[in-house]
Amino acid sequence: MILDLHRQGLSVSAIAQRTGLDRKTVRKYVATGLEPPAYGPRQPRPTKVAPFQTYLRERVAAYPELTSTRLHREIRDIGYGGGYTAVKEFLREVRPSPSPGFEVRFETSPGRQAQVDFAHFRTEFADEPGVERVVWLFSLVLGHSRMLWGRFVPHQDMQTLLRCHAAAFDALGGAPAEILYDRMRTVFSREELQDGPGPGHIVYNRALEALEGVIQQLERGQVGAIEAIDTLLAEEITVREGRRIKAALQMARLATIKTLTGFDFSFQPSLDRNRIMALASLDFVNKHEVVHFIGQSGTGKSHLAVALGVEAIRAGRSVYFCPLADIIDSLAKADREGRLRERIRFLCRTQLLIIDEIATSPSAPPPGTCSSSWSTPATSAAP
Repeated sequence: MILDLHRQGLSVSAIAQRTGLDRKTVRKYVATGLEPPAYGPRQPRPTKVAPFQTYLRERVAAYPELTSTRLHREIRDIGYGGGYTAVKEFLREVRPSPSPGFEVRFETSPGRQAQVDFAHFRTEFADEPGVERVVWLFSLVLGHSRMLWGRFVPHQDMQTLLRCHAAAFDALGGAPAEILYDRMRTVFSREELQDGPGPGHIVYNRALEALEGVIQQLERGQVGAIEAIDTLLAEEITVREGRRIKAALQMARLATIKTLTGFDFSFQPSLDRNRIMALASLDFVNKHEVVHFIGQSGTGKSHLAVALGVEAIRAGRSVYFCPLADIIDSLAKADREGRLRERIRFLCRTQLLIIDEIATSPSAPPPGTCSSSWSTPATSAAP
């Protein structure tokens, strides 16, 4: 080739550029009048994995998911003496490539279904340069036409979700028969497992469950838009209040929940029912007074103390329940660790402190003094 190009009048540089050879090499072969030798590909050298190639091909053809580590271990057990890298490189060449995935378009009949979800974005607003804000995109997509209605919102709480639903239905001129949600925390409450085999069921937010009934009432003209929103917001407030009470009961360490309505006053005829029920107004908490329940064991002192604690939680007060022995132990431990003031501040910060089992603690007063008390406004009971 070099000599042919030279006869055609190409320069040494042009020949070198076309053939990829160095110019010195081109000059040498032009001067000698000989063509450079052509070398064929080298014959592959035998490898240690060669005797096992058929076995490896059959294994990965039948089970493509088998790892190189697993197959290396298998052929090593049947006599392979080479390394892992050779096996891995061979399998990379012969392993069948995964079949390309495919998508099936999910469609529903007109008006049947819509899909709702929130998307998360971070952005900066022109009036607040340099300040990054989080915004959410509410999107509702119809399952048949793929028509999309969206709105950017600052929150993804229940009020926002309901307002976006109402605005989307108004813009679309109606509501689909069902809505598909992607386990949004605003919609999805929890998943309850059933007894025995089989899947459980999803518990949805009560306010959203009420949405379907309210929409039907709207369509029949039984309620107006304002009444519908009031109904939904009232349901959401109820749900939030239930969550608040549940969390407060856990923070208060009330293992068992007792109520005044569940107390059997006929079992203790000496108790002044009106006086006990008056305590439920929590005036003693406002006045930072201490209430003691005194009596023998099993007379319901702890029941009444816990019941008043439940009433205080429902009224939005902070409550903490603890046996006297545990309080003494925690104070002693805090003193050893140099945190006594911090622990005392924690106990005093609680609006209603319930101290139980006073008479059974090592440092308890004589019988007949007290057995449950609530201190930083307080109440107590004793045998």
